[in-house]
Amino acid sequence: MNRLLILLLLNFFFCILIYPPEGLAQKDLKLNVAESQIDSLFEPWNDLSKPGIAIGVVKNGKIDHLKAYGSANLEHKIPNQVSTKFLYPGLSDQIIVYAILQMDALGKLSLEDKIDAYFDLAPALKNKIQIKHLIHHNSGINDLVAIKELSAWSSKDKFSYNQTLAMLQRQSTLEAEPGTKYIYNKTGLRLLQDIIEKVSGKTINEYCTENIFTPLGMTHSLYLDSHLQMVPNSATGYYKASDSYEKGQLVHNESEVAHFYTSIEDVCKWALTISEGIKHKKGFLPKIDELCAIEGETAKEENMAKYLGQHNYWDFKGVGKLYLIGMNAGYAAKLIRFPEHDLSIVVLGNAGDYNGHWTSFTADLYLKNCYPKPEEKKQEAFITLKDNKELTSFCGTFWDSDIFVKTAITLENDTLVWNDLTYGWGAKLMPIDQNKFAFLDMPGYMLDFDKENKSGYSLHRPRGVARKTVRYNEDAIWHNNLTSFTGAYYSQEIDTEYILVIKDGELFLSHKRQKEILLSPLMKDTFKSKHKSFKEITFIRNASNEIVSFEVSNMSIKKHSFKKSKDTTSNM
Repeated sequence: MNRLLILLLLNFFFCILIYPPEGLAQKDLKLNVAESQIDSLFEPWNDLSKPGIAIGVVKNGKIDHLKAYGSANLEHKIPNQVSTKFLYPGLSDQIIVYAILQMDALGKLSLEDKIDAYFDLAPALKNKIQIKHLIHHNSGINDLVAIKELSAWSSKDKFSYNQTLAMLQRQSTLEAEPGTKYIYNKTGLRLLQDIIEKVSGKTINEYCTENIFTPLGMTHSLYLDSHLQMVPNSATGYYKASDSYEKGQLVHNESEVAHFYTSIEDVCKWALTISEGIKHKKGFLPKIDELCAIEGETAKEENMAKYLGQHNYWDFKGVGKLYLIGMNAGYAAKLIRFPEHDLSIVVLGNAGDYNGHWTSFTADLYLKNCYPKPEEKKQEAFITLKDNKELTSFCGTFWDSDIFVKTAITLENDTLVWNDLTYGWGAKLMPIDQNKFAFLDMPGYMLDFDKENKSGYSLHRPRGVARKTVRYNEDAIWHNNLTSFTGAYYSQEIDTEYILVIKDGELFLSHKRQKEILLSPLMKDTFKSKHKSFKEITFIRNASNEIVSFEVSNMSIKKHSFKKSKDTTSNM
């Protein structure tokens, strides 16, 4: 009997070692945070004469903190409460994907379904695109939010869903073959909303209320059917204007997912559902935290990497953070999750400005004992290059055609200095090899130059993909004669024409619905601009060296073509 008992005890301890209970799997280093600590942190928001913010914390499977500060409505001095509804664009997208995954799990549709079954598509799009491609942002369809702006409509112009579909039906080529290239695309999410409505026979609000919000107890959450719809107990969005505030304007853009309102209490319930579902591998919920496919392969967990749940990854002080931001019409919101530490934090606000750093401040209260100790900085084995003449060969201006960033390398006091001229930061460079430089005081950052002729470099960053650049000469003489670029250029796909004109010796892009856009020369036949729709424009020549078209690229659109007209006409 004693022998049997010993064997049972040995077996028990063996199981504990091999399969430790969740409570023993990792020591919980999070701190207990008092309400007074959070009140002290959010003291700047505790003012009824200003718009406010709401904060919620979910810790170890329970809602740990809920509080609201400031005014929901300045005209009537109505305070924000934990039940006050705020607009949260971004979470709307995650719920759309949740609903699609739910329908897939229930057998109402399949992620492998071709979207031809739901939409009348242009020939180039037929029999290729599956529902899963819309979730992964690799469908190859145009981002019609970006296309609308490329068509010279402003972000405040109303745009119907029928106009959206009409543009989709005119798309003549795919950005890339489905499943092969990641290009962030909000249109795909809007099409997913349409699929949910067609399959269920309900509006997106009816479906989500019945199948998501009510079961989860999210009684203060809804999608709008119209931007004119009344939303009871909602905060008003504001923007700072001199010494006062102005109301934000909500534009009903039907090429994007419907507007979504929710409360801090409801988002905490949502975060709790997602975290617990993923932690305990409930049904389809683990798919929420699967990474989107990049170039046909699953992405790496690195900064800015996107998940199927439409949130992103960030290395936060050595701890993995998943975040979901939303801003529009005077509202700002952010939900962050720390899966390794079973902690979620959300802020919702109506003061217009980005408020996401308040989730980080709150995280510090809970996690300051969880951050890994900083490693001793490795001293790179610097080498000495021959002389300033050799260092000068690395100097110049460089262009990243993927993210449209201009950088420059200069020689200052015998030291190379790298500068990001788009976002305004830089660092000194120290040589570690004949063509490699480390950023001084920035571990993990390195430039690796092309060995042949230094025609460009790759920028390596910690937890980020390498960025490739090409060198260009701002003083090149190819753009001295700008006349060959002038004229009218038309895109049949989006039924839009632009006129290129010369003013005071510079090239401008002109359209009657918007201000003229200055084009600055980059490489031969390639220009850039500060306008987000025209980040890069490349002119195409025929065998006779005549310009026949130009291609536009930006963060959402790659090489959209405008053909040159024989005769200059007025804007359409």
